[in-house]
Amino acid sequence: MDAYHEIVKYSNESCRFSGNIQTIIEQCKGLSAADDLYFEKVQEGGFCSLEYALRFYTQTDNPRFHDVVNWNSVTGWKHLYSPIINEKFWCFAEDVFANQYIFWKSRVCIFECETGSIIDLCDSFSQWLDLIISSPNYYSGYTIAQQWNQQNHSELLTAQYNLSSIIPFVCGGEYSVSNVFRVDSVKNMELKANFARQIKNLPDGTEIKFKFTP
Repeated sequence: MDAYHEIVKYSNESCRFSGNIQTIIEQCKGLSAADDLYFEKVQEGGFCSLEYALRFYTQTDNPRFHDVVNWNSVTGWKHLYSPIINEKFWCFAEDVFANQYIFWKSRVCIFECETGSIIDLCDSFSQWLDLIISSPNYYSGYTIAQQWNQQNHSELLTAQYNLSSIIPFVCGGEYSVSNVFRVDSVKNMELKANFARQIKNLPDGTEIKFKFTP
């Protein structure tokens, strides 16, 4: 079984492709890591796998899922990060904490939502699939997602909700169920972008005071 179908085997929910592949191809121009395999698989539909820890986007009219074109709109959450990064990138998947897997220039990278940093991962979509299979917990947050769903039956994860840290991970917050809460994924990106802008260019070790407002 190849890496893609190994991941899909653990799918919790899926949605059909209901768009125009040429729209996606056009928007990925200049991002050479968005290869033929990606364009093939995105037409097979989107899915959530590994206890909703890994979410693969597609173009869809299913309201339970994020449409990949809308999610990548420069007028959506992305513009909130523009003071940090103002370069073209295409989000094709995410982990349970809303870190985005992206095509950026010629690479597959991860966009860390708490900081707006881009971390290089690999050369191609197929290599990304192999990474997920090689260490699903590290690359998706599977264990915390599983524990959250077991302990919070009234707030189960779905494609529309992420887990967000109470004490940000970048500030030393623990990767544990006790340090996360469930949040709408669009709201989560808005909160994370606000935080990322505030800590931009702060030296390591700077004390940060958190203020929570309704």
